[in-house]
Amino acid sequence: MIQKTLLLTALGCLSLTACSTVETSKTIQAPQVTSATTAARYTGVKTPVSIGKFDNRSSYMRGIFSDNVDRLGGQAKTILETHLQQTGYFSVLNRDNLSELQQEAGYSKSNQAIKGARYVLTGDVSEFGRKEVGDHQLFG
Repeated sequence: MIQKTLLLTALGCLSLTACSTVETSKTIQAPQVTSATTAARYTGVKTPVSIGKFDNRSSYMRGIFSDNVDRLGGQAKTILETHLQQTGYFSVLNRDNLSELQQEAGYSKSNQAIKGARYVLTGDVSEFGRKEVGDHQLFG
């Protein structure tokens, strides 16, 4: 009787371990701009630039069930801003929260001294992802 119980227990444990899977995780390092990792960083005068609107002109996340929030354009803008800052050549002026900052300056009754940018960078995301299916033509 004891041997039968031990045998059933062993088979139960073996079946449980046979069904389990081992999950692994891997940390992916974010790539940096090559000029950000060089020993001789740029120490000259930084050119002031402002990043304007980046719009999603692709078909990605623009369907009927979309909430009309342009996440892809915002991500493209953030990636560009990060890379420009990492080069050390540019002083990136962020204008995203300008209306909130003006409102806070009004509350504290102080004047704002906003520095102007020499260049404004704008853009569009025209394609996103990769095409996995080919074109099908009717009649040829």
